[in-house]
Amino acid sequence: MSLTQQDVLPPAARQELLLRRAAPAPLRLGTTKPSRPAHRRLRPWFTVAVAALVLVAVGIVHARGMYTAPLRFDDEGTYVSQARALLQDGKLAPYTYWYDHPPLGWILIATWLGGPGSFWHAPNLIGGGRQFMLLCDLASAGLLIVLGRRLGLSVWAAAAAALLFALSPLALTYHRMVLLDNMATPLLLAAFVCTLSPKKHLLAAFAGGVALAAAVLVKETTVLFVPFVLWALWRSVAGPTRRMCVMVFSLGVALPVLLYPMYAATKGELLPGNHHVSLLQGIMFQLFERRSSGSVFNPGSDAHAVVVGWLATDPYLITAGAALAIPALFLPRIRPLAAALVFGLVAVLRPGYLPVPYVVALLPLAALVVAGCGDTAVRWLSARMRPRAARVSRRALCGAAASALALVAVGGVVLTGGDRIAHDWYWQDRSLMEVNFDRPYLSSSAWLLQHVPPSSKLMVDNVTWTDLVQAGYPQKNLIWFTKPNNDADVDGVVHSWRNIDYVVSSDIMRTSLDVGPILRDAQAKSSTVVAFGSGSNQILIRKVNK
Repeated sequence: MSLTQQDVLPPAARQELLLRRAAPAPLRLGTTKPSRPAHRRLRPWFTVAVAALVLVAVGIVHARGMYTAPLRFDDEGTYVSQARALLQDGKLAPYTYWYDHPPLGWILIATWLGGPGSFWHAPNLIGGGRQFMLLCDLASAGLLIVLGRRLGLSVWAAAAAALLFALSPLALTYHRMVLLDNMATPLLLAAFVCTLSPKKHLLAAFAGGVALAAAVLVKETTVLFVPFVLWALWRSVAGPTRRMCVMVFSLGVALPVLLYPMYAATKGELLPGNHHVSLLQGIMFQLFERRSSGSVFNPGSDAHAVVVGWLATDPYLITAGAALAIPALFLPRIRPLAAALVFGLVAVLRPGYLPVPYVVALLPLAALVVAGCGDTAVRWLSARMRPRAARVSRRALCGAAASALALVAVGGVVLTGGDRIAHDWYWQDRSLMEVNFDRPYLSSSAWLLQHVPPSSKLMVDNVTWTDLVQAGYPQKNLIWFTKPNNDADVDGVVHSWRNIDYVVSSDIMRTSLDVGPILRDAQAKSSTVVAFGSGSNQILIRKVNK
């Protein structure tokens, strides 16, 4: 048996050698990775705790006063009445469905109203739809935090993005409304989250495609952001699996979207023809036949009024997002989101139809850009203040320059008017939480139920329609003001203004340029019986003089 060095050593030396071998080896920088400290191991729970606090704050601010502010909007009545028709009659609309929007949005509303929403007693049908908007807002805020973390933002920056997105007075105003845009937003954010999955699974790519397809089937304008979701997927996946992920993602988008034209084809309504509506006709109307809103730079145009209305509600978030969008293009982490924001802002400037809720799609992008630029600026300054600053690449220098610009812009605004921003946001949010803006509609509907018999024929907007139908008025006696001279089903019942007994006139009915001769003559031949509210919120109940 051969002897080792340990065997020939004296007992004292042998004991010292054994103690040295039992001791831990010294840490060599750059070769051995130290174990994570306890606070690093707890970081996922810390992120969850911060996200939970953010969602509680968002939920409280959104829920308090959501039934009474803002004033109910005609489009809300449209989507909720279509959801009711799906539940009650198994149809996609109470009148002829003419493919103005894909139906997935009000299918989701109907699922809520006929399921969990039936146990939550809302004051009216639109209030039930607003409950669902609360869930959409919470989902969007949560997904925004997840997306921020996957983009490399700190926990605080991701939380700040969610709070900016949800607590802006502009956001709170539109997020409460029953709008297709509010349902498409969490689906679009989910598509970004899935495509940026750190595990790079094909299933995540497919799920991102399905989420994006669902967003398009809720609101067709989401198709504008398809290239940017695809760009985010392309950047997040490298190597031989990139093409496969793109293929699976494309399949996830295409399969659900194809269901829409297939539905139209099975009903014989894919192509235009005599005596029926068509999907192609609806697409042509949305893309080319809608009356243009004019130029944003023309003070007399509708587009200018829409943008001024956005900025009057909140001039800070969209302005900050627009100012930082170009510098954010130099930041690799948030470049696809910044490019999507730039594209969305440029689309506002084009001549054409500008929907009032279009800003809803810009709000999460603006919040991420602002939070991302601020986070990058803080990290860069923190790194520069260290004793030994590491050398950086050219791309990192561009990001640092962009971060410096972001810091100057954001910091300048905060230092010169941060108290003003907080003041304006606080009082506008508080007003939306405490003031009953919906009183004119509530009062007019109550007066009608008390003084007008259900046998009378009324021409109404879609908000009053939902109130009276819910109260038991026959649907055949309630006529949407847009349907005469446009819908064959209504033209068979209402031949002239003499068939109308009352006109419940709201601002959209008085200012709409697309009304037919029946509504125009009915308003001209009627006199006001009672009025509720004032200004653009005024509701006039007018009796037709026959």
